[in-house]
Amino acid sequence: MDRSQPPYSVCPWCGTRNLWGLLECRRCGGPQPAVETADAGPNPPPPPRSVPPGYARHLFFTHVIGLVGAIFFVTGLPFLVIFPAVALATGDWLFLAIGGSLGALFAMIGGLMFAAGIRHVGRTIETYRTGLTARGAVVDVVPDRSITVNGRNPWRVTYTYKVMGISHGGNTHTWYPLVEAGSPVHVLYRPNEPDVSALYPPLYARRS
Repeated sequence: MDRSQPPYSVCPWCGTRNLWGLLECRRCGGPQPAVETADAGPNPPPPPRSVPPGYARHLFFTHVIGLVGAIFFVTGLPFLVIFPAVALATGDWLFLAIGGSLGALFAMIGGLMFAAGIRHVGRTIETYRTGLTARGAVVDVVPDRSITVNGRNPWRVTYTYKVMGISHGGNTHTWYPLVEAGSPVHVLYRPNEPDVSALYPPLYARRS
């Protein structure tokens, strides 16, 4: 698998292409990841922090469960409209039972998955806004074979950090890893849920 990086810096907050070396995105103003692995980059600002506009939407579309849930939900809705209409017109209530049940199942599963995606986005955004800071290190960077887009796999970045002497871990996905095992990183974690964390700044998670 090709681990080469693009000939430009891709903003992890909004996806804008920037010249290498910029500390902030020219479009959204979001801080950019360190180019090299020897330094984690500037420290995160104290909370409350501002999150670049549009990042919540960007984050949702990188969350597989939420995105698949939205597709399931939209797929199920026509079944809930078309099948009852046909059943009323033809009097075939078995048609209604089968089609309506299928549509309800798709819509219910999709709704639950969609809600999980929204919850994930909300928790992540809140972590960026109010999370406490810890120094961490990348443990591993490996291709995630469970996700394939156009024949390519994203990289799964696993990291570790300590809160009050207790080790915690997290992971994220990126198409262009600017880190490798042993790289220092800044980690934000929720004060009451230290296992909920995010890298700051994030790694670019969408394929360009």
